[in-house]
Amino acid sequence: MVSSFEQKRQFFNNYDVILQKCREAVYRSGFQLEKLDPSSGHIEAISPSEWFFTARITIHVDRTGSVLVRSEAPSEVAIDLFLRNPYNVGVYFENLSALLKEASSASISTPSEIPLSFKILREFDVREHTEIVDTERIPLDNRHGSNDLTLEHEFSKTATNSISLETRQQSQGGIGLSFLEQLKVEAAEHLSKQIGYTNGETVTRRYIARLSVKQGDFVVYTIVWKRKVRSGKYEILVGNQHVILPFNAHFGLEYELTAEKHKSKEGFR
Repeated sequence: MVSSFEQKRQFFNNYDVILQKCREAVYRSGFQLEKLDPSSGHIEAISPSEWFFTARITIHVDRTGSVLVRSEAPSEVAIDLFLRNPYNVGVYFENLSALLKEASSASISTPSEIPLSFKILREFDVREHTEIVDTERIPLDNRHGSNDLTLEHEFSKTATNSISLETRQQSQGGIGLSFLEQLKVEAAEHLSKQIGYTNGETVTRRYIARLSVKQGDFVVYTIVWKRKVRSGKYEILVGNQHVILPFNAHFGLEYELTAEKHKSKEGFR
């Protein structure tokens, strides 16, 4: 049995910059670097041996900007009593976020390339709805039973919060690419605070339900997993220019349980 914890987050910096800062975050977090493969975006490290146990840290950087971090205890440690695995992942992402923010600030500091300041003016054309993530059906056939039937069933689902923003360089009046990337980072952080969810965070929901069917009935229970979708545009004042950034956010995880009586299995779909 192995104790482990992993989390994925989305960043909007350049892939090479993210990979470089992922390497630096290993050292800033106090880990020891063991392996780095720039072609695949794979990094391996170990946590300090003076802790409760020495964990193995694996990091994978995707070309889309997502970073997956996993902390795993050795096989002889069955239970992470002191939550060191979540701590390792949390500390690493905290340091990585700080390094990427520092890199973004440095990249936009050239006076000849960018305006001096920017401000998010408003959010408009906002649309919100709920999308279905998955549907699960549990048929309970008690047509030939001698008593009412009740059982417990565990439903679980995992989804990842995602925020995407679109920039059209040709329509931004010559604003530098590095500054546009910084705008995306700031706008994504602003939207994360609005919706109350972290971009790239994995959400898992578990639900134990008591399902029952009376003697002689055939009932189909249906659980529908849903998450919220929020889309719109930000108007941002950059110097004396107005920049429009369309955004799209998928977040949260909810469920709805219903029961429907059927006459026969043939009518069930």
